[in-house]
Amino acid sequence: MTESLRKYSFIFVISLCAMAILGGCQTQEQGDMPSMLETAEGVKAESFFPEDTVMAMKFGTDSSDQKENLDRLKTFFPQDGLNFVMEELARDFNADFEGSGVTFEDDLLPALGDESEVFLGFFGNFSAEEEPNILVVLSLAQPEKFVEWMSTEVENGQGSMQPYKDYEIYSGPESDSYIVHYKDVLVVGDSLENLTAALDRADTGAISLLSNAGYQRGLETVGDGVAFFYIDPSFSADVLKSDTAAMEEMGDMESFINVLEAFDGEMFTFIAEPEGLRIKGTVYGDAEKWEELKNIANFDVMQSYLYKEVPGDGIVMYSEGSGLKKSFNVLGEFYGSIEGYQEGMNQLKAALVSQGLDLEDDILSFMDKGYAFALYDQGGIIPGFGIFIDAGSNRDGALKTMGVIAQNIEVGLQSLPPEAEGVIVFEKNEEGSEYRLSVDFSALPEEEAVGIPPQIAGENIEFHFGVNDDDLAYFALYSGFDEDWGTVAENEAFTSALDMIPGYDRSVGYFDIDGIMGYVDRVMRFAMVMEGGSEEDVDAMTEYQMVREYLAPMKSLVMGGAKAGDSSVELEGFVTIGE
Repeated sequence: MTESLRKYSFIFVISLCAMAILGGCQTQEQGDMPSMLETAEGVKAESFFPEDTVMAMKFGTDSSDQKENLDRLKTFFPQDGLNFVMEELARDFNADFEGSGVTFEDDLLPALGDESEVFLGFFGNFSAEEEPNILVVLSLAQPEKFVEWMSTEVENGQGSMQPYKDYEIYSGPESDSYIVHYKDVLVVGDSLENLTAALDRADTGAISLLSNAGYQRGLETVGDGVAFFYIDPSFSADVLKSDTAAMEEMGDMESFINVLEAFDGEMFTFIAEPEGLRIKGTVYGDAEKWEELKNIANFDVMQSYLYKEVPGDGIVMYSEGSGLKKSFNVLGEFYGSIEGYQEGMNQLKAALVSQGLDLEDDILSFMDKGYAFALYDQGGIIPGFGIFIDAGSNRDGALKTMGVIAQNIEVGLQSLPPEAEGVIVFEKNEEGSEYRLSVDFSALPEEEAVGIPPQIAGENIEFHFGVNDDDLAYFALYSGFDEDWGTVAENEAFTSALDMIPGYDRSVGYFDIDGIMGYVDRVMRFAMVMEGGSEEDVDAMTEYQMVREYLAPMKSLVMGGAKAGDSSVELEGFVTIGE
């Protein structure tokens, strides 16, 4: 074997992760969750990691229901795709262990067993100049098998064994990764120093990730699941404070650092259910700092409601929030001292004043309620989009702003050549509150239409903006916006997805994965034709088609948050999976 141990250790870990996700591996009884991974011999994976570990992930489940649900969900995906993944893993693994007598099928899979678990974490320096350290703990059915393989590698002149206390640490030919057998786990480290420090922690019961109060608080939120993810956001604050050059470039970042330091952790659980994959998340922090955080951050998010008022026909992506005014002010708190920010704001305000608008009084004053952003598939190549704002707080300010935009468009249209007449049309209603800018390519003279693709030439583009009778301010590239349409709330796919996360109705986000992929496929075929090929050439794009087939069972993704608590925010998402 000529490749470095780092390479095949990485493939080895990826193989285990694939086993955990694709094969539904199991864990030991977790009890009151003092540890995310505790083995039969009482080894707690977190005991190897330093207390200030930045990110940690675990794959595995001790629930028969989870395993059953995961197995059911797997049946919706192309089995040849799953087999392809396994074949690629086997090919790479066998190539790396060529000549050692070890194979993926005969040795690795049996050694993994049905109860294999993977726990990995990152810690140390995350600056641009240095890579973070990584440790991986592997709970295996037959860890002694790997010890045999490592011994064989040493006998073959590939790597070496180094004694440390009662352990033998294996290092590869290039000494860039290290493995040790500890009770019923293997521990993989990226340096000898990190691995011996990890052994010392576990041996002596020293301060470790288990001692981290933020991590333990996150564990309290974890139930049955197939995968877990933890992150300590405060490490970003430490990185910023230690990066002198960045601090000098960005100016006083005290407010931003205070926000990061207010968070104790984020914990996410991935749960297999009969109809899809549920994602439960919690972001939490110190109660006193959290209260201070509310003064500068936009935590007071309203329940989503604009989806009952905006177009839903053809919707493929939707996101709703509230408090754009506060969010804008938060940017000032964070970046106000950065060089150039204040100058840019002064230029913006001056430009608005020249148009007769005041940023605070005329614009931000109608942006303190709900807002939404949407993407639409309108059946052609040009997608639709919409930005919607509840302008009920200052309808007059919204009308004034829209009027200024309309005046500028009218001035611009006056400079168009005569041939544009009938092609580009700008209209407004009698009240002067709603406007439409239309582009009809079919009205172009034949000699002017040369070079415009027929797929584009056949589309009538409509851009609508204004304030309707319900105080909804909008900017919408949406054909037929001034006609009858069903709302997002009347879109069956959206409501079915939203029903999967009851109670998490703040900052709702929605992706129609099926619809998005349908649009992407249409654009891919259009691009192929424009490059001189044919639509059928897209069908021959093996990797693209494999991605499409693998995404096909994923119908939609919906996300939302609950009302913020005294020191935490709960989030939930659901990926619907089916035929």
